[in-house]
Amino acid sequence: MTHSDHSDHSDRTARTARAAHRRRRPGILTVGAVVGALAAVTLLAAACGKDDAKATTTTQKPADKSTATTAAGGGLAGTSWSLATYSAAAGSTPAVTGADAVLDFAAAGRVSGSTGCNRFNGTWTEGTQAGSLTVKLGPMTMMACTSAELTAQEQAVMRNLADITAYAVKGSTLSLTDKDGNELLTYTAVSGELKGTNWTANGVNNGKTAVVGVADTAKLTASFGADGQLTGFGGCNNFTATYSTDGSKISITALAGTKKTCGTETDQLEQQYFTALQNSATYEVSGSTLNVRDSAGATQVNFSRAQ
Repeated sequence: MTHSDHSDHSDRTARTARAAHRRRRPGILTVGAVVGALAAVTLLAAACGKDDAKATTTTQKPADKSTATTAAGGGLAGTSWSLATYSAAAGSTPAVTGADAVLDFAAAGRVSGSTGCNRFNGTWTEGTQAGSLTVKLGPMTMMACTSAELTAQEQAVMRNLADITAYAVKGSTLSLTDKDGNELLTYTAVSGELKGTNWTANGVNNGKTAVVGVADTAKLTASFGADGQLTGFGGCNNFTATYSTDGSKISITALAGTKKTCGTETDQLEQQYFTALQNSATYEVSGSTLNVRDSAGATQVNFSRAQ
């Protein structure tokens, strides 16, 4: 092969190589193609993310307001009632005459009362629906009732209170009904007003955090005049004082009495009574009972309404 033939062969070989190289170039990704591909992948992932988010989103169902309850503090808070009738097998039955069957709704959600035989405590709540009421009974004293009529009344009152779901107040009457609208109990409003009321003591705080009743305790009296004057008998001496009320708060000041002495025990009881009255900070009237407490909530004097 001459030098000229060798050169021609080399040129043909180079041209063939370049042609083959050009045929392979379409398989090489450019920078622009890479960026474009990445952008497409990003958009696809975002779209998938949105679909996933939609697939896992849930809507919370609103609470059923018909079963929600609110803290006690509605129309019954701070009221006191005396039993008028109760539902029994024979129908609506009048309360036993002379039995102090009461129902008290404290603003703090506490309920207390008496069946006319035993006292009970518990809690009460009003629902969000107007007139709805739930009473949950708690501790109860266990004294034997003095008659069959009182026993029947007590059993009916406790049974009916547990079934209460609603209440209505019409004038001075409280009506308590069950879920079917049957009237189970009716009560008459008890005034918490002290003005013009007269009371006889049942027990007096002896200064040792105990409320004690002795033979002479029933001689102690208190009469709350309409003019803000408190008068009464301390067991040995008559006394006068001034009083003022603000809601359930009470203040008794300027207490003064005559100066007789009647023996150690009587004089000691009188002094305890006068001290207890002047310690008074709050009061509550429940049926025919008046309870006076100090600022710490300790009972100072417990009274029954004078006949």
